[in-house]
Amino acid sequence: MEGTQVSETQDGVPSDDVPVDDVPVDEVSVDEVSIDDVPVVDEAVREALRLLDGLPERPLAEHVAVLDAVHGALQDRLAEAQG
Repeated sequence: MEGTQVSETQDGVPSDDVPVDDVPVDEVSVDEVSIDDVPVVDEAVREALRLLDGLPERPLAEHVAVLDAVHGALQDRLAEAQG
């Protein structure tokens, strides 16, 4: 069975002409990634993203609330930055 066709635009984002199977994907386990490993300058953003730490181990029923909290915190920070 062939993969769905996508193509790569000038900025390297896949679009519709390259088979999905040919698009490279980094193989990084979510268990290996921590917000402390990501270069984030804004401490409010870092704290919002820190809420994601341990998410894979939490019950699936809690994921929506955690993601909603992160989204809300990031929206608040963006609103502050925009004045």
